Amino acid sequence: MEPFVFSEIYSHLNKSLENIKKSLNLPILNKKIIDLESELSNGDIWGDHLYASKLSQKLSNLKAKKDKINNLSKALQEVEDFFELANSENDSLALDSVSKTVKALEIEISDLSILTLLSGKYDNLGAIMSFRAGAGGVEACDWTQMLMRMYERFCDSNNWGFKIL
Repeated sequence: MEPFVFSEIYSHLNKSLENIKKSLNLPILNKKIIDLESELSNGDIWGDHLYASKLSQKLSNLKAKKDKINNLSKALQEVEDFFELANSENDSLALDSVSKTVKALEIEISDLSILTLLSGKYDNLGAIMSFRAGAGGVEACDWTQMLMRMYERFCDSNNWGFKIL
C-alpha cells in the first residue's frame, strides 16, 4: 500500500469515526451509562423485574457502543503506527497485513455508522413484515418464498430474532 493511498484512507476512516463520536455525543453517553449503573445498583429496582431487565439491556447496549468506539479508535491508531513501521522498513508482508487490517476497519466503521443511524427511540423495537405473492402464479409464490428466506438469513446473520406468525 502506497503512503499516499494509506494516508487518504486513514484520513477518511478517522473522519468517519469522529463523526460517529459526535453523533453519539460521548459525554452524554458516558453520563447515561453512569446513571443507569447507579439506578441498577439500587436494590429496590429489582422488585420490578421487567423494568430492571429493560434498564439492564439498555445499559448493555450503551456499553457495547462505547466499547466499540474505543476499540476502533485504538485499532485505527495501531494500524497507523504499524504502517509507519512497515513502510520505513519496506516490509511488503507487513504492508499487506496493514492493507487487510484497513479493509476490516473500513467494514467495522461502516457497520458502526449504520448502527449510529439506527439509534432512535423506536429503532430497537421489532417489525412485522408481510410477504404476499399477489398475481403471478407459481413464479410469484416462488419469488415470495425466496424473498422471505433472504430476510430470514439476514436477520440470522445480524443476530436478530425471526418468527413466522
